[in-house]
Parts: sequence; C-alpha cells; structure tokens
Amino acid sequence: MKEYWKEIFEIESKPELRPVVVNKYEWNVIAAISREETEKALRDSKGTAPGVDRFQTGDFLKWNLEVVTQLLNLMLVLESPTAQLSLARLTFVPKIDEPVTPTDYRPIAVSSVLQRMLHKILAKRVRDTVSFSSLQVAFQKKDGCLEASTLLHTVLRTAHDEVKPVVMAFLDISKAFDSVSHDTILRSARQHGLPPPLVRYLTRLYKDSLTIWDDASVRCRRGVRQGDPLSLALFIRAMNEVLSHAQPELGFMVSDRCTGELAYADDLVLFANSQTEMADKLEGFDNGLELTGMKLNNSKCRTATMLNGNT
Repeated sequence: MKEYWKEIFEIESKPELRPVVVNKYEWNVIAAISREETEKALRDSKGTAPGVDRFQTGDFLKWNLEVVTQLLNLMLVLESPTAQLSLARLTFVPKIDEPVTPTDYRPIAVSSVLQRMLHKILAKRVRDTVSFSSLQVAFQKKDGCLEASTLLHTVLRTAHDEVKPVVMAFLDISKAFDSVSHDTILRSARQHGLPPPLVRYLTRLYKDSLTIWDDASVRCRRGVRQGDPLSLALFIRAMNEVLSHAQPELGFMVSDRCTGELAYADDLVLFANSQTEMADKLEGFDNGLELTGMKLNNSKCRTATMLNGNT
C-alpha cells in the first residue's frame, strides 16, 4: 500500500496557464484574529487527534489565550507556516467495512493542532465572506445533505408530474482530493478574491510541507490535505471553475429556474433536457476537469433518463 500511495502523492501537479481575473480582494479574511475566535476554534476542536508535536487541544486551553492568538496572527503576518507546525502524520481510514486494496482507504493528514486552529478560523471567514456556486451545497451553514436530497427529489417529482424529460449524469472523480493540481488550487484562490498575503501563505504551505508515514517522509506534490479545515474551502473553489465549463445555462427547469448541476464537494450530478444537451455538458465538464489534473472514474459514473415521467 505504501508504494501505491507514495506514487499518487509524488506525481507533479499539472501546470496552470489560465489567466486570473480578480474583481476584488476579500481583505477581511486575513484581518487580525481575536481572542474570541481562538477560544471558539479550540473548543470546537476538542477531541481531535494531535499532530506530530503531540500537543492536544486541551494543552492550548491551559495557555494564555492572548499568547496563542498572537502566535496565530504572527503566522499570518509572516505569510509562512512553520515547517514543524506544517509537518503532518499520515493515517489511513477505511472507506468500507472490509478493505482489501489501497483504494479502499482514505488518506488523512494530521498536522499540528495550532495550524489546524488557524485554518479553521480562516475557513470560517472564507465561508462567511466568499460566495459559492448556488448549487454547491458542501461547506455551507445549512444542511448540505438535506438540501441536495431535496433538490434531487424536486427535479424527479417535477419531471414526473409535468411529464418532462430529464437526463441526469452522476459523476465520480477519481481521487479528487488527492489529485487536484496545486497550481489550480492557488489560481482558484486568487480568482475568488483571497488576498495576496494569504495566497503566498498557501503557496509556501503546499510547496514546503512534508508528511510523515511510518519511518518515511513524503512531499505531496498535488492534492489537498484531507483532515485540514481549510482544504474543503479551497477544493470547492477549484470545483466551481470546473462546473463553469459544463454549460450551466443548459439544465432542467424547476419553478422557472434552470438547474444545470448539483454538487456536494466532489459528488456531482449534471441535469439536462436531452441526451444531446447532456453530451455537450459532459464534454465541457471533462475539458474543465482535465485542466485541473483530475479525471473521471468512468467505472463509477452513471446516467439516468426520465421520459414521459418514467425512467
């Protein structure tokens, strides 16, 4: 298993050549961190696993929180995560009850509690400040699973009741979190208005961070760290750009609203009125995906069609 995942991690990121257009920078994302934010992040992180340094959340709660807060602010001011705090230990969580192959495990990188606290605060600010695609239901304040289920049910019910055709494509991306290009992550961060100091911080984080696995160290050259609070926010931005290639103006009409896609992080459904429309959407999506270094797992992708209110 070690050789399999080492090869996955050490593949070079796909270079990004697309231009970046920034409408405005969200400077409040990197405003000075308050003591209250630090305390909330610590209390919300109780029970989480320690990093390589073995410090636990409870250890920091015993410290002077003003000092802890200034440490977090210092990391932002320096625009650089320290090598020791960024060092992560790798653990593998089974995705099924009886795992057999390396693909049956999910790699989780556990860095220092202090760094995860900083990223938790930044992730909340990003969520509260930077807009997402209206149909990207992960990483929201609302219940994303419930909203996704409700929307899918609404599409099916509308197609049945109004006797309208609908074509759906359920897409699976192969190792999405582990294969997305670092260049894409950083480009998407800039494109969505994350301020330059934070982008420089992220650049150093992805360029310099090491992961320890048993007695070996691995430098991950692509992908985002699963287990890091900031990873999902960054990944979703990259996915939003991919979805923009899938011709979102083509979709199924629900209450005078065109529904072209539904996304929960890397779990995706595309909607169209016909097989021809769906073919165009899939071609665009695949082209957008290729730019990021990711690819579809064709063996797990499925399509479903309702004609005359029936599948």
